[in-house]
Amino acid sequence: MNQVDESRRVEDAAARLNSSLLALSRCNRVLWQAREEQELLQSICQILVEPAGVRLVWIGYCEDDAEKTVRPVAGAGNGLDYLDRVKISWGNSDAGRGPVGNAIRTARFCWVDDIRTDPRFSHGRTEALALGYLSCAAFPLVADAGSHGFLDLRGALTLYADAFDRGEIERYADLASNLTCAVARLRSNLADEVTYGVSALRARKDQKRAEEALRERAQLLDLTHDTIFVRDMNDVITFWNRGAEELYGWKSEQAVGKVTHQLTQTIFPARLEEINAELFRTGRWEGELIHTKRDGTQVTVASRWALQRDADGKPTAILETNNDITERKRAEYLTRQVFESSPDSIAIVGNDYRYQRVNPVYARFWGMPAEKIVGMHIADLVGREVFEQRAKSNLDRCFAGDGQLRRVVCHPSWPEVPGDQLFAAAAGLAAGGSRARDRPRPDGAYACIRSLARGANAARARQSRHDDGAAGGLDCP
Repeated sequence: MNQVDESRRVEDAAARLNSSLLALSRCNRVLWQAREEQELLQSICQILVEPAGVRLVWIGYCEDDAEKTVRPVAGAGNGLDYLDRVKISWGNSDAGRGPVGNAIRTARFCWVDDIRTDPRFSHGRTEALALGYLSCAAFPLVADAGSHGFLDLRGALTLYADAFDRGEIERYADLASNLTCAVARLRSNLADEVTYGVSALRARKDQKRAEEALRERAQLLDLTHDTIFVRDMNDVITFWNRGAEELYGWKSEQAVGKVTHQLTQTIFPARLEEINAELFRTGRWEGELIHTKRDGTQVTVASRWALQRDADGKPTAILETNNDITERKRAEYLTRQVFESSPDSIAIVGNDYRYQRVNPVYARFWGMPAEKIVGMHIADLVGREVFEQRAKSNLDRCFAGDGQLRRVVCHPSWPEVPGDQLFAAAAGLAAGGSRARDRPRPDGAYACIRSLARGANAARARQSRHDDGAAGGLDCP
């Protein structure tokens, strides 16, 4: 009896493996034959739900709404209404702590082997078990905008089944990676069609009807979060996507037909003739521009231009993609101003304990040029004893993610300030451009040496100004 059961178990496993491999083979053929994104996604879901034991397959894309919703865009199998009843999020909320949210945030697959007991599947567990779902695996569909030009893809491929084994998980992960590349390819092809088609179709007798059809296909570019518009060789806007509407404030019907640089009052980093010369010579241009939005406020954008030519090599249109970097530029400016003008001695130390940057006050404190300090090991400057006994442990806490300001006791060997005491401190410094929600580990530390006497004098001066203002009936800060 045991031999019969074992034989049956082996046969079932072999049949399951064969069914899974056959489905994945069909998926790979579809990946490279597909011509439309939506058709591709739906075909993948329908193929993957066919093997025995797979109950539901769906694909969702991220929305940038308040709830950070994952919007289903394709699905197949038993219980599609599950996606209507259980809202999934990619944020760090109860709805986002399941396998889908984890996969999107970490860009790694998330496998819940037993829905009944795994704490990661608390949201929607009752509904899932009622439909017979016992195991769940989510695989990220994430395309880096820097690797795919103006493309932006954030989402997940999710499967619910009786069970998965490690081999299946690895094969599904490979499929998700190939699916991401295929979607990026389709969007890139679509962008090329939009760039070329908008200009070419204008010359035909059925211009109005053809442009309307092309515009419907171009609306797929609204899936990207970037600002995208197409302009002809007279800089007249012929296509304006949803990202452009949100950034600049003009609807598509208000922008199309306008001269782009007049509409946005573009401020260029160089003469427009020089920029166009590079565009025509290389087919591309990248740089920073300042635009004025509909409400009159200015925005700084990282702009990328791509030139489209016809079969004869004649320029026909320009695809312009812009990313808003206003806040980043403002933060960089403020950081630079505070760093350079601070009366305190300030340095940035890397996690290799070497100086990355020092301000002029810090260089004067140690009596050597800033360019000589940069690259030095901190122990070579503050002293090996101070580094090993005091500084190193505090810096290590900073590098580990402890954001508290930590005091480092000064050493008698440090430069003296007559009649004064010094206070040294360090705090963790996150990588530039990292989002707070990502909680990055610091890649450096902010080190400061402050004169306690100067701080006390400044406090007394502020109090004196306050007292003088109060005596005169003034409200002084």
